[in-house]
Amino acid sequence: AALEPTASNGDVAKAAEHAAAKRAEVEIEQVKVDSTAAATLESYFNFGAYAIISSVIVSVGLVFSGMNEPERVRRMDAGPISERQRSLAVFAAAAVLTVCIWFVSSMMGVVGFAGAVAEVGVGRVCLALAATFALACTPLAVGFALSGLGAREELLNGVGNLLGMLMTFLGGAWMPLSLMGPAVQTVAHFVPTYWVNDAIGKALAADLTSTVLGDIACDLGVTVLFAAAIAAVGLALAHNKSHA
Repeated sequence: AALEPTASNGDVAKAAEHAAAKRAEVEIEQVKVDSTAAATLESYFNFGAYAIISSVIVSVGLVFSGMNEPERVRRMDAGPISERQRSLAVFAAAAVLTVCIWFVSSMMGVVGFAGAVAEVGVGRVCLALAATFALACTPLAVGFALSGLGAREELLNGVGNLLGMLMTFLGGAWMPLSLMGPAVQTVAHFVPTYWVNDAIGKALAADLTSTVLGDIACDLGVTVLFAAAIAAVGLALAHNKSHA
C-alpha cells in the first residue's frame, strides 16, 4: 500500500495473502553440551583470567604509581637505601600481591569445584594452575609499564577492565575461536590468553604424553615472553623517566 498508493484494497489484500502464504523452513539441531569435569574446570579458569588480569593491573599499578610520587621519591632518595634496592623491593611487593590475587582466584575454583578436581586429577589441575600463574605475569608487567607512563587510578581501572575483557575474548573464553572469522583467529595468537587457554585445555583434557607436555611447555614459554616484552618496555620507560 505504501509503495503503490493507487492500488485498490483488493490488490493490497491479495499481496498480503501472497506474502502470508510464504513460510520459512526451520530446523532444530540438538547440540550436546560438554559438562564433564574437565570442561567445567577449563571454563572456570578461562573466565577467571578476566579477574586476574583486571585485578593485577589495577592493584600493581597503584603500588608502582604510588611509589613514584615525586614527594615520596624525594624522601626515599634521602634515605640510606639505594635506588636499585628500593626498586627491587617495590617490584617484589608487587609480585607478592600478584601471587595473592592469583592464589585467591585459583583456589575459589579448586574449592568450588572440588569434585571436578578429584575426577580430573591433582596433577592435571596443577598444570592448569601453572598456566594461569604464567598469565598473571603479563598484567604484572602491564601495571609496571603503565606506572612508567604516570598512569593513575582512573586510567588503571579503565585499562584493567578493557584489557581483561579483550584478552579473555580473544582467548576464546566468551565464545569458541572456531566461530570467529580468520582475522580474529589470527589476532588471537598475539595475546597471551590464547596460549594459556590452549595449555589449560590440553592439561585438563588430553593424555599427558611427552608431546602434549611439550606443547604445554611451549604455550607457557610464549606466555612468559609476552610478560618479559612488556616488562622491558616498562624498564625503558622507567629509565627515561629517571633521567628526564
